[in-house]
Amino acid sequence: MKWPDNLAFVPLWVAVALMLALSGPAAGTPSQQVTIPSPDVVPQYYIHLDVDNTTTVLMKKAEGGHSEPVDLGMTLGLYNSHLFGMEVGVDLREATDFPIVYNIKVVMKENAIGYNTPAVVVGMYEMGELEAQTDLNIAYGLISWSLPPAGRVAAGLYIGANNRLLDENGSEEGAGFMLSFDRTLAELDDRLWLGIDYMSGAHQLGALSVGVAWRFILPPGPAVSAMVGYNLYNNVKMAGKNTVTIQFDMDFGQ
Repeated sequence: MKWPDNLAFVPLWVAVALMLALSGPAAGTPSQQVTIPSPDVVPQYYIHLDVDNTTTVLMKKAEGGHSEPVDLGMTLGLYNSHLFGMEVGVDLREATDFPIVYNIKVVMKENAIGYNTPAVVVGMYEMGELEAQTDLNIAYGLISWSLPPAGRVAAGLYIGANNRLLDENGSEEGAGFMLSFDRTLAELDDRLWLGIDYMSGAHQLGALSVGVAWRFILPPGPAVSAMVGYNLYNNVKMAGKNTVTIQFDMDFGQ
């Protein structure tokens, strides 16, 4: 399935229009599990800041050692009720020639339309520049259930720009599925969290990722969390050797 070339510019301008209409700060990486979008949404008028570092460890460049550009993200919660939530974001990836990408997410919350009904998530991310070939334009839909005490699961489909999501032979890999599981490890500490996610595809983003995060509050300041994770890529010819991810997140709001 191909993303129509004549519509490649639409997601970028939709995101920009939403941000400008708010007359506020442009908002980053969609609120996520380890690497894929999560069923969560940033609360209304909250600002979520994140810094993501992804790199191999103790591996020489000649052996495949590499690191991704540092991702500096900001996400703004646009709307929040007992039924729906909405966020928009922008990422700054440095050092790159074309560092800015956008995202947007809308969530119908769990139990919004009845007891034990799932959360439904739709959104887009990796909305970059057409000329720079950073417009992966990944649209996705997820359904999520909380299954206490086991945790929360989510599953869904995605479709992106076929001419950007390719395997090492140049074959189009623009569609696939996403899975995730996460759980607060309250038996140890209710600030400790475990997440696992998977994105199918033999392209540069396909991976199985696992992460552990610790969330704490700096009184009277923002909530802060730190995550350490590991990414096992589906196709190391496209994504490179497996990497460690270190992520820091901070939430500001009333």
